[in-house]
Amino acid sequence: MSSPKTDPATTAADLQKIESRQNQQTAGENEGGSSDDVATLAAATADESASLQHDSRLHKSSLWLPVVELVARSIIPMMIGSLFVGPLNVVFFVVLFFVLPTAAYYVLRYFTFTYRVVGEELILQSGLLSRRERRIPFDRVQEVEIQQSLLGRLFGYASVNISTAGSDTKEAALNVLTMPTAELLKRVISRRQQVGTSIAAADVAEPSSAHDYVFDLDLRTLVLGGLTSKVVATVG
Repeated sequence: MSSPKTDPATTAADLQKIESRQNQQTAGENEGGSSDDVATLAAATADESASLQHDSRLHKSSLWLPVVELVARSIIPMMIGSLFVGPLNVVFFVVLFFVLPTAAYYVLRYFTFTYRVVGEELILQSGLLSRRERRIPFDRVQEVEIQQSLLGRLFGYASVNISTAGSDTKEAALNVLTMPTAELLKRVISRRQQVGTSIAAADVAEPSSAHDYVFDLDLRTLVLGGLTSKVVATVG
């Protein structure tokens, strides 16, 4: 931006006023551009999160994938146990006390657990006889972790673990989702956090023109003001 042309009659105070107006205009343009960026990001996030704004269940693979993973992790202990008590006894024990309870838990969880994104929150609902609702504000989310087991990588499934500020444990665990859904949920939370941070930063940086005053005082006025304040203090 070029500096304003002045004639010999232009004083230093006039130059300061002109530069001040130019700076305010530039700041307004920058603020307008920043507001446009925030609005664009917010609109894109709203469009992207549309599919998450209704009650959604976990993927149907959550009915069988955790059970298969449990059996896979139990193969070596079962082989060792079969050397002492026989293979049939080991299989019966594992199925009765591990496989069936795990399968029952995940079947019940599939039909009683839902999640959705509403505004700036992730809402989780669970429970069979009494419904329990948890709300996780995005501004409290510290980490969204996507995990995939070996079988998950083979079939394209993943788990999403959400950690929040002030909590040592996972605030929520969504197991199992498709990989695209898991990535979408993580991206929506991240972008909503960016929008909230941008809006907060804009509010802090917004100038308050009604209360910002700049005084241009010469040396004579400053000296007289100082002497006057001392006289008033002495008399008082």
